[in-house]
This record gives sequence, structure tokens and C-alpha cells, in this order.
Amino acid sequence: MEKRNHHYVPQFYLNYFTDPSTPSIYSPYVWVYDKADESIKNKAPKNIAYEKGYNDIEDSEGNISSIVEDQFEKEIETPVSRVFRKLVKLNYISRSERLMLCKFVFSMVERVPKFSKTFKVLIESGRIKELSIKGIDYDNLSSKVMMDSVVRVTHVASHLLLRMSWSLLIAQEGTSFITSDNPVVIKDPDNLNMELCGFASSPQVEVTFPLTQKICLFGSWGRYRRIIEQVNADEVKEINFETFKYSHKYLFSSSKNFAKEILIVNNMVNNGLIC
Repeated sequence: MEKRNHHYVPQFYLNYFTDPSTPSIYSPYVWVYDKADESIKNKAPKNIAYEKGYNDIEDSEGNISSIVEDQFEKEIETPVSRVFRKLVKLNYISRSERLMLCKFVFSMVERVPKFSKTFKVLIESGRIKELSIKGIDYDNLSSKVMMDSVVRVTHVASHLLLRMSWSLLIAQEGTSFITSDNPVVIKDPDNLNMELCGFASSPQVEVTFPLTQKICLFGSWGRYRRIIEQVNADEVKEINFETFKYSHKYLFSSSKNFAKEILIVNNMVNNGLIC
């Protein structure tokens, strides 16, 4: 069986970050900033954020199954794409639709390469034990994130996320949100050095997840915000910088003009001037 291209960031999601100025003779594209070589290129969503066979499962006889990729598409991506069509119009979504959105948010934390890399480092270094989660046998944990388990856990964890306070932040006219290959930012202001911050790591946890170039999802346990709230250019810039900080290898934008602060800081990191 030939391995398929599996998108760890779904194409339907990336379509919301395409350049509105794309010439009609081309397929809609997004602008991709490569943090390593600092290049900026335009690419169609189908040509980015994927790996061949990323979600494949191989049995002891070498048979390859794409059942997990099919589950992501059928159980999460297709249903939530319908929710997105409502959100971009700022229409009301039902409780079941909010739960579906929470499933997507959780899946986008654990299905991306950065999570797998961080998880592996924590397991192999033994630092995973610092999380102190009851009932976990840390000594027998595999260092590989099993994508079939991500699908199962997503259905349970989404009920926890549903209890958070969620808002839609609308970018001020003339500004836009960017996204990345690790688009969900989970931040605990009281513990910024935490390598693997969870949604329930503390009551201070805040979550940002750009849904489109104009709408960003914001979640918290205590900070009150209006359900729909317009944010100014400074807050858009702040959210974009956090997206950059938590990204893995790539940033995605509807504009070629990435913020100068991001380009400068990334260049300084690449040249060893800052960590």
C-alpha cells in the first residue's frame, strides 16, 4: 500500500489563511515562513503541513493501515469544517457544535510534530515524571505518540475543554492573525517554562487558537471576555508573536509581510544571539 500524504494541519483549516490577493490563474495559496532558512514562499494548502504516512499504523507483518487518518477526517475534520462555516459568519453554534470545536482544538495539540517531539524528549529524559499525574505508569510509557490513542482521548478530553470560557477575538481592520504548524498555544502565565502545558495545568491557563486570518479563539478558566470581542492591532501583534514562539518549523499567513519583530527575533535565534 502506497503511503498517502497525511496533513497534521488540515487543508480545510489552512484554506482560511489563503491570500485574498491570490491571482485568479493560481490556486489559492498561503505564505509560508520557514524558520530555519528564513525563506518566505507561497504554497497551496495541499502542499504544506503534511508528512507521508504520518498517521499510518503498521502491524507485525508489515501491513500498513490508514484507519487513523480516516478517523481524523471522518470523526473530527469533516464535522468541524461545518462548524467553521458558521463561525466565520459569527453565527450561533449549539452545544454539540461547541463540543465538536473542542475536539478539534484538543486534536490540534497532540497530532502535530512538535507535540510528538516534546513528548519523546520528556519520556527519554525522565522529566515526564515532573507532571505527577496520578495513575500513570511513567516507567512503561512509550516515547512515541500513538495517533489512534489521540483520536480516542480527544472524544473524552473535549468535555473538559467545554467547561472553559471561550471567546472569539476579531482582528481590527487592517490586521490579521497568522497560524503555524503548532497552532494551539496553551500558556500558563505563572509557569512559562513548562515544557508541556496542559489545558488544566493551572487555573491561570490561557489558550489561543487562530481559526481564520480574522478570528482567533481564546479560552481560559477565569479571565472573562465577551463572547465576541474586537481586539486592537497591539493585541493581534501579541497573539501573533505567541503563535510564532510556540511554532515548530513553519508559520502560515495570508500576507507575505510577516511582522518585523518575528523576523528579527527568529534571525537572532538562528544566529545564537538569544535562546
